[in-house]
Amino acid sequence: MQRFKSSFLLRPFVRSRLFISQCNRYTTLSTIDDPELVERKGSNTTTLLLNRPSVLNALNYFTVSRLLQLYSSWEDDPHVRCVVLKGEGRAFCAGGNVINTYNMIKKGNIDDCKELYQKIYSLAYVIGTYLKPQVALLNGITMGGGAAISIPGTFCVATERT
Repeated sequence: MQRFKSSFLLRPFVRSRLFISQCNRYTTLSTIDDPELVERKGSNTTTLLLNRPSVLNALNYFTVSRLLQLYSSWEDDPHVRCVVLKGEGRAFCAGGNVINTYNMIKKGNIDDCKELYQKIYSLAYVIGTYLKPQVALLNGITMGGGAAISIPGTFCVATERT
C-alpha cells in the first residue's frame, strides 16, 4: 500500500516535462554541517549527494544520523515532494564502513558498532515506509548498507555501471 501511495503522488510530476527540468536545475547548493553529505534543493525535489568518494561513500555514524534527521524533517515539509539520493564518484555507496567497524571491535567498542548498525537499519526502515517518493540513482558500486538505504525506496534506478 505504501508504494502505491508514493507512486500515486509522483505520477502527476512524471507526466509533466517541468518535472525533468526542475530535477536538473537547482536553486541552492548548500553543504550540511560537513561536505560528506550535500543537499541540493529544487522547487519540488531535494537531492542528497553522498560525498565521500575516497571511501566509496561508505556510511558512517554522522552520515546515517544526518540522513535520519533530514528524512524526519522533510516528512511534514510541503516544499519537499520528492527525494533523490545519489553518490559521488565511482560508487553509490559501498555499505557500512567495515574498516571503521573492525577497528571499533578491535578496541572493544562493541556498543558503538551496535549503535551504528541500529541507525543504518532504522534509516532503511524510514526510507521503506516514507510517504513521499524517493528515487535512488545507483551509479557504480552498491553493496551492503548502500543497498539497504536504496532498495526500500519508491524507485531504484540502476545504470550500466552498477
